[in-house]
Amino acid sequence: MNKGDKRRNRRKFRVRYDRIAAGVLLLAIVAVVVSSCVKGLTKGSDKPEKEKKQSTASDTAEPETSTSAADAQDTTDAAEPQETTEAVTTEPEKEEDPFYNTEKHEHDDIYTGNLVLVNAQNEYHFPENDTVLGLLSENINEYYHSSDNVKKLDMEVIEHLNSMMEAYALEEEISDSYLYVSDCFRTYADQEDKHSSGNSIFAPGHSDYHTGRTFDLVSMGEDSVIKAFAPVDEYAWFYDNAERFGFVTRFPEEKSEFTGEVARANTYRYVGVPHAAYMNANNLCMDEYIDMLKEHTKEKAIKFRTGDYNYTIYYVPAEAEGATEVPVPKNASYKVSGNNVDGFIVTYATGSEE
Repeated sequence: MNKGDKRRNRRKFRVRYDRIAAGVLLLAIVAVVVSSCVKGLTKGSDKPEKEKKQSTASDTAEPETSTSAADAQDTTDAAEPQETTEAVTTEPEKEEDPFYNTEKHEHDDIYTGNLVLVNAQNEYHFPENDTVLGLLSENINEYYHSSDNVKKLDMEVIEHLNSMMEAYALEEEISDSYLYVSDCFRTYADQEDKHSSGNSIFAPGHSDYHTGRTFDLVSMGEDSVIKAFAPVDEYAWFYDNAERFGFVTRFPEEKSEFTGEVARANTYRYVGVPHAAYMNANNLCMDEYIDMLKEHTKEKAIKFRTGDYNYTIYYVPAEAEGATEVPVPKNASYKVSGNNVDGFIVTYATGSEE
């Protein structure tokens, strides 16, 4: 092999090496391109996946949000009564009255009691629980009499009438008063007869005798002559002492404009000791007194002393419908009476040391 051939062979070898280098370079470029494409595809596929995840998360969250809102609404609705309850419980509690309780009286209770006013304007309702009627002939004592065997009065009234007649006999040192109860309780029919015959100006239902607390007295001497009773002369004691036993003159002098009846000194009505004493001390007939009491509620109660006791008297208006809560003392003896008009009268006594 000559030198020329060696050069050609050497030149040929170099060309092959260059080609190999070019091929390697080409492969490297292809690899870079392929790698870039793969990365691009990977990024593209990641985006939908993320969007899918976000969409899934959003779809999943939506019902949770809706449920949460509904729950919140339910919670608010459920909380509303609680808020009302809290408002009630947070209101300041009423302080307990240290002296008074309350007791409920039904509206019809205004028609019962020792202070029911019966006249031309106020009809008596004959309530079953108002009085317990008893025959005078079976219950009176030896110091007075009944004009017949059918006369009746309320048993409480008979008790106080017995006490008054006994006191009169003992204090005046007599054995017999010669006094008779000539008229007392009247039924509706009794009053109807008296009214229609002209013996009473009051229509049936409007006579105070219906109450069983009103009666007339007459006197009969040893000569059997009936005389009209009057609290004078031998009977002057009654003028000063009838109130001690709870009795007042029902139709006193100069009060016809209030009572609607001519004055009669022999008609008595039981009202109770403090009321009788107050009426006499203030020159009031029963009609005036019941009307005047409406000005004296518990806050403006009448304070009155008679005998050994201090009395407190006040008026409580009745509710138009249903029961009325009437304040009564916790630690004192008391009575509640209707006035037969529109309310109740509370009376209680405290001892002489008060």
